[in-house]
Amino acid sequence: MVNRQSYRLLETQLFPQFSESATPNATLEYPTLLLGQSRLIACWQALLAQSANHLYLCNTAGLSGLAVLNDLQQLPSSSSLGSASGRQAGTDTVSDSVVVDRILSRQALYGHTHTDGSISTGLLSQTRLLVIPVEYLLDRPSVWWPLKQALETGHYPQGNRLLPVQCQLVIIGSAADYDNLNGFDSNFSDVINLYGECQPEMEAVTAEQQSQWMTAANAECQRLCQRDLSPAAAKRLARHASRLVEHQGKFSLSWSEINKLFKLLDANTGAEVSEDEIIAALALQSQMHNALEESSHESIREQMVLVQTQGQAVGQINGLTVVDYCGHSYGEPARITTTVHYGDGEVADVERKSDLAGNIHAKGMMILSACLYRLFGRDAPLHLNANIVFEQSYQTIDGDSASLAEYCSLISAIADAPIAQNLAMTGAVDQFGNVQAIGGINQKIEGFFRVCNSRTLTGDQGVILPSANMRQLNLSDEVIQAVLEKRFHLYQVDKVEQALELVSDIPLAEADKDNQYPQESLYGKVQLRLAQLVGAGEEPLTLLDRIKERLRLS
Repeated sequence: MVNRQSYRLLETQLFPQFSESATPNATLEYPTLLLGQSRLIACWQALLAQSANHLYLCNTAGLSGLAVLNDLQQLPSSSSLGSASGRQAGTDTVSDSVVVDRILSRQALYGHTHTDGSISTGLLSQTRLLVIPVEYLLDRPSVWWPLKQALETGHYPQGNRLLPVQCQLVIIGSAADYDNLNGFDSNFSDVINLYGECQPEMEAVTAEQQSQWMTAANAECQRLCQRDLSPAAAKRLARHASRLVEHQGKFSLSWSEINKLFKLLDANTGAEVSEDEIIAALALQSQMHNALEESSHESIREQMVLVQTQGQAVGQINGLTVVDYCGHSYGEPARITTTVHYGDGEVADVERKSDLAGNIHAKGMMILSACLYRLFGRDAPLHLNANIVFEQSYQTIDGDSASLAEYCSLISAIADAPIAQNLAMTGAVDQFGNVQAIGGINQKIEGFFRVCNSRTLTGDQGVILPSANMRQLNLSDEVIQAVLEKRFHLYQVDKVEQALELVSDIPLAEADKDNQYPQESLYGKVQLRLAQLVGAGEEPLTLLDRIKERLRLS
């Protein structure tokens, strides 16, 4: 029998562990939106140090570039804006900063000359910090060239005069837009020489780091619903922030996502926000987006989509997938089947042949084939063909996270050995049989658990996952409780052979010096089947039989 205990996960591995001393009442070093943005702050200070510097502020999902810029201007060092070495002498008509939208006329930017000969200056001379969205340049590429010349020379013509550029420029956009602008003008980064990138997450390993994030979250909660977070509520929220970035040692800095939860809280009471209120807000937020998930689960429950969660089968296994829809992601099992027959050694990806799989999935299938040939096809080609199918899959799939399940299904089909249907698995495979990390691990585990739980847990169901994904685990309370009560199990593996051992209940075996495995082992059964496909098990022909075959006599 297989020793399953050595593969089981510990309770402390199922969700992030926070320090007992972490509190939402610490003193913030920086304004809320600058938490974890040390790189951006250093870039901002470089902008202030030299008047010839200009900044591209790269925003990220869930973090407004304008809001971040507003917090940057609250830093004590920002009082030096406009007085750095080399700047033109300021006047009372020069404002500190101006933020413009994507509709900006040439007259507004450069000024104009009146009929009486007087000149009105533009924003380049009226402000010390000019902030424009990247769309302004992308929608009107031709405006970049005169703007570039003005920034490089420090002045621009208006009428018969040269007006000084008083401002430093900040462009707000995405990383992709920054690349587009560099492609449009190879010297773009020479003019806009500073690149400040907003970070989407922060390290949260120490009690101080955890307290800083919880305190920032508490400040946002106070701003939006005039209530403080209780310590328990802050830790529950931190757990959610950790799940957003799929890492136990990091917190999300996507404050717009966090603020969506605060907007679901009752703002008419002055009491502290409790942990139960955060849990209820998370449930409500999920309910608003999970109609497709409910429909999918109903199809499995009513057996319109077949998923087997008990017993054994040959060449069939439960893979795990993640569906992203309208900002909501959920996991669901996928029945993967494999058939084999005599052939020329091709492992066919039916999904790819039917244009229902992407390039990464196709790459995973090629790696899977290479892994098989590494073990059994070193000296001669394999005389079999295999077809691997995602059953009842009617939409495009991609990624290599099913390659571990596909490999186990393939070995089961070749060896004609049944494997467990009460276990699902996920993981990518390399050519040497190592199991590699994948994404969406929490949704995948919870998706299979939900199917098993709806049919009543038997106590032997569970999920096999890569050991490399341990830091990404952040499971729901329901799954954690079932694991602790040993009604549901999680197993971690590093090699494909370990996963095969768990689903086949056949212990691992080593090959001898001739690369032959014991016949009772799973790989031994594979070698026997492959030998049968090339007729290695047949008795050799006698001399008389060979003469008859040569002369085509019966």
